[in-house]
Amino acid sequence: MASLGVSDSLINRRVIQFIALNCVCFNATILMLVRPRFVPWLSCSSVSASFSPFTSMLVHGSLLHLVGNMLGLYALTIGWHNMGPPARGSLSGVSYHQLTFLLLSAGMVSAVLCSARYLIKGSRANSVGFSNALYALLLFELATVPDAHIGIVFTDIHFTAQQAVYGIVGIELILLLFARFHRIDSFGHLMGTLYGWWYARVGKEVWTDFRDAIADELDRVLL
Repeated sequence: MASLGVSDSLINRRVIQFIALNCVCFNATILMLVRPRFVPWLSCSSVSASFSPFTSMLVHGSLLHLVGNMLGLYALTIGWHNMGPPARGSLSGVSYHQLTFLLLSAGMVSAVLCSARYLIKGSRANSVGFSNALYALLLFELATVPDAHIGIVFTDIHFTAQQAVYGIVGIELILLLFARFHRIDSFGHLMGTLYGWWYARVGKEVWTDFRDAIADELDRVLL
């Protein structure tokens, strides 16, 4: 197995920490549903508190929402890492610190942009969940190996990573056009998608410039 820059056991432990943190914060979701006044303090909206771009990543609207996001996190980290080449190559040389930085920065940037959109529209809607960060991670992985051939499980449908990017963006744009008929945060997904593409092209330089400082801070916060 290719190395991510740290031991596989540490990668597994860190991913489990993320999953555990989201599960613990699911209790906050129950509190939010019972006491609506807590919504601005936990989710991402036009009246959000200053720390809500972070907490909104950890709060989920339902148990199914939580399970789906955590399965996606596992699949795009440990699961993707266990895949054969060339897909696995998209994570080769990427340390857990960089992976964590990508997830946290993508989720928070997407949340801020969602809040700005709600503010401009005068909407009091709320955005929660880890999926924006997952979209960024997925697009980073796909954009890193655009010629990789991937497929849909349990089917004979195959396509390149680049075609998958076009498909994801197209689906989310269609969902955004029909946003009034569903509760999927397509705008947030699109922002996560664009962030992942930007990170694959440019954002890695930010990590390179501030790697040591960011890694030290992550180690301090995520024991």
